Amino acid sequence: MLAAAASVAFMRQSPPPRSAPPTSAGALRAAARPIALLNEQIARRAFDSVFPPLLEELAAGDVRGASHELSLPALRVVAADYFCGCGDPWSSRYGSVVLTAPTESTYPVSFLAQATTTSSLGRPDTVLLVFEKISAGQPWIITQVTNWLGTGGWLLSTPGGMSQPEADPVLVANLRKELAALALMFQQARASGTVASSNFWYPLVHQLNMNPGAEVAELESHYKSDMQTPGMRLSVVDSVSDISIGFSTVRGPTICGDIVGTIVETAPAIVQDARRLNYGPFVTPGDHRSITEYANTDVCLAFTSRHIRLLGLQGGEWIAFASTPPPSPLV
Repeated sequence: MLAAAASVAFMRQSPPPRSAPPTSAGALRAAARPIALLNEQIARRAFDSVFPPLLEELAAGDVRGASHELSLPALRVVAADYFCGCGDPWSSRYGSVVLTAPTESTYPVSFLAQATTTSSLGRPDTVLLVFEKISAGQPWIITQVTNWLGTGGWLLSTPGGMSQPEADPVLVANLRKELAALALMFQQARASGTVASSNFWYPLVHQLNMNPGAEVAELESHYKSDMQTPGMRLSVVDSVSDISIGFSTVRGPTICGDIVGTIVETAPAIVQDARRLNYGPFVTPGDHRSITEYANTDVCLAFTSRHIRLLGLQGGEWIAFASTPPPSPLV
């Protein structure tokens, strides 16, 4: 589901005092500039070797083939569009590309990319992607993929914009904290149909034309639908994993991460309608006592001035099953 993005005011914490510069000869040698494992040329070659083949596979509906370019969590995020049938079909066409990355001297190394694409329906779209290489002998893969929720683009093409220092660790820690708050809000909405007013993102819950409010409304709708089944019990757990490093951008420090959800529905009779297949293709039509659903949602956040902003949100439920997980490259 695509919607406008919003931001929440945030009180910046003061960074810790910087330590004194090294003075000894050994310390000065240790502080010498290390050999960089990532620069603009390397990043652009990585992008060109990974992103175009990925688009070709997704445009053909080949989710299994996309496992060569995507990490398993990112593959599940993309598969969610196919599971629900709610996203525009992918196209192999893309336009402008902007990259940014800190100077890194040890593996894993990663960079943030922004690409303007066109869906197969002709609609323009902008995606944010995190690329990562965990060692010299491993290929580059995409670990997060989200739709940019604003207008224009988040990354700006500026001189020297590719090589930036790693983002302020204090601000990155704050972003990670509020990413966890976002996961908790999604969990509360799906498990109980309500969100605690103490949650950092609560002021945006009722802005239904924006995310995360639109996402929360959909989760609350799923909860209400479940409660129509007599004797329904829900177990919902959402957690954050696979968080990127902090990227410095012209507009503010940026991180991306994956929210992983597990929903277990239990009732005397949970109906899988033979015509609607509302639980997807792996649950047989008829009555079931328990159904398990898995969801993966990629999210990007940024610190802008005195606000934390939701930049991108993509994914959702990608599989449901009634007994054991079906054979799938996603499980």
